[in-house]
Amino acid sequence: MRLDFSGECCASQAQEIKERLLAALVSGEPVECHFSGMTAADMSFFELLHAAKKSFTEKGREIVFTPDLPGEFSREAAWSGWARLLGAG
Repeated sequence: MRLDFSGECCASQAQEIKERLLAALVSGEPVECHFSGMTAADMSFFELLHAAKKSFTEKGREIVFTPDLPGEFSREAAWSGWARLLGAG
């Protein structure tokens, strides 16, 4: 299953993002997340991704985060431990 994140991925969209990630978890399918269409992101988004990674791992499900995050979010990504999400750290 492919999840494309686009537009704003901030606290005001957190519930919707959480619901998408939970639905993907329940589906039982491997999940691949893409980020190239994002126009805004804050730390709440990255916290949701960390929580999703943990939940998927605990359930024995696969979730992959592609490295296509727009460069303007590099500071938030670095602070959140983006490299760990990508499996590089």
